Amino acid sequence: MASAKNGTGAARSETLDPTVGQILVLAVQAEKDKRYIAAVNFYTEGIQILVDGIKGISDPAVRNQLKAKAEEYIARAEHLKKIVEDEKKKNEGYHEQIIIEEDAVGFGLEKVFLQYLDQNLTEVEIDDPYIRANHQIQNFLRFCAVLVKHARNVVTIRLRTTRDPVSPFVFLGYSAQFSMMNVLNFMRSVK
Repeated sequence: MASAKNGTGAARSETLDPTVGQILVLAVQAEKDKRYIAAVNFYTEGIQILVDGIKGISDPAVRNQLKAKAEEYIARAEHLKKIVEDEKKKNEGYHEQIIIEEDAVGFGLEKVFLQYLDQNLTEVEIDDPYIRANHQIQNFLRFCAVLVKHARNVVTIRLRTTRDPVSPFVFLGYSAQFSMMNVLNFMRSVK
């Protein structure tokens, strides 16, 4: 590894942040899995780290090679953004599936859904035929809290589910909890 002096006179590394490779591998994998929004987010993060790292490389040949790679990743990210925008314009909108293996960890509501929540989101429709048990209802409310916290322009959250044949009136006791004000109060209580 070569080193050079930075502006303070201290030695600086001529290598890239090792996380850049890991992040860009995640971007490529997300793209292969057709999880385009996640891929764009990974590409954006990886490109930023790559560009910041290029500034510290003094060898012109290495700099040019890394710049070409960054431009390739930028082009891929832009292409994926266009795919997502084109899909959003279609009547059925953009759809992406995330597969979470049994006993997997690290898939909290914010981690999974934050990439989809922005100021353009005004309505959310959830189709889940099995929100019946207390813990499922609590998870639904936690999801609503994430929506309220991160997608401030959401005005409608619609849940489509089925009745439990054993306890068909399970939601009657929860109907008051589904107002936005109660979701906000619930969100404050789970902090």
